[in-house]
Amino acid sequence: MKIKSLIVTAAMVPMLSGCFANQPDAEPCETNIFNFRSKEEPLGSATDFDEAARTAAQGSAPVTLGEVTRAAGWDDNWDRMFDVFLPTNSEKLYEQTQTNKNQICWKNWPEPLAIDDDHVPGGLYLFFADDKPVQAVSWPFDQKFLSTKHLSELTPQTVLIPDPSGPKLVPAP
Repeated sequence: MKIKSLIVTAAMVPMLSGCFANQPDAEPCETNIFNFRSKEEPLGSATDFDEAARTAAQGSAPVTLGEVTRAAGWDDNWDRMFDVFLPTNSEKLYEQTQTNKNQICWKNWPEPLAIDDDHVPGGLYLFFADDKPVQAVSWPFDQKFLSTKHLSELTPQTVLIPDPSGPKLVPAP
């Protein structure tokens, strides 16, 4: 009887902590769920966003991030964007987005988009509206056309300039 009780207790300890180590999808929640594998694009097409960012990065004029999203045909219903490098976990993402598990529950984490050990894994641009994630746009390591550089987040008003070292937009100094 003591052994069964010990086994059940040992099995439940990770469940009580909120998530299993190495299994970020195990976070228990029922509301405010953001599903990384959702096919919905409430702001607009991820492909069109990538194309608009690439086009702006190949230009020479400064542009705001809001202008990039509008050029992609996106809805203006977002107020912050975070550049998330993969792999990551709940705690890092809560810290980066200044949120917590009472506000958002992350589900179906994306896999890093690395090709091999010599290349940096990819990541995603995570768009928020009113402290809630709205849409994620993934980027592979070799197709990143936008960088937050030294900023923790970008807003629609953030001015971006083409980086002369390659087709990429970076925040203006």
